[in-house]
Amino acid sequence: MGFLHSAAVAVTDVCVVVFLVAWLVGAVYFGAKGGRGRPGGCVGCRARCPDGFR
Repeated sequence: MGFLHSAAVAVTDVCVVVFLVAWLVGAVYFGAKGGRGRPGGCVGCRARCPDGFR
């Protein structure tokens, strides 16, 4: 039973690390892509949004 518990903890830890890394990479990517503070960084964004999001 100790082996199964250790394996489950290891798998959970790996999943958490992968999730956090993906979250950080996405935040950096979309933050740079959004061009916050850069003029014209989001030209036409509202035009591409569905009507419910305006």
